Amino acid sequence: MTESAISQRFTPECATMFLEIMQQLAEVRLKSGKVNSPLLKQFPAVIVEDSTSITFPAVLAEIWKGCGEGESTRSAAVKAFVRWDVVTGE
Repeated sequence: MTESAISQRFTPECATMFLEIMQQLAEVRLKSGKVNSPLLKQFPAVIVEDSTSITFPAVLAEIWKGCGEGESTRSAAVKAFVRWDVVTGE
């Protein structure tokens, strides 16, 4: 999928639907299997974090406020972030 294909199909209606989905997902807490390692068991938590930014066409800035600084600043974007405790699986 190309960036232009996303731009052509990501209409304001689609952006609103995506916002509603993201709002519901923000309330979900996922749990996966624990990492079974004697080394990790000595710690109360071992946190792994990652994030990514997804840019949208500028026309969607009213729904999706941009993020970033300098040249990488976009008027419409969202930042997705995940945090996982490998000891508990949460």
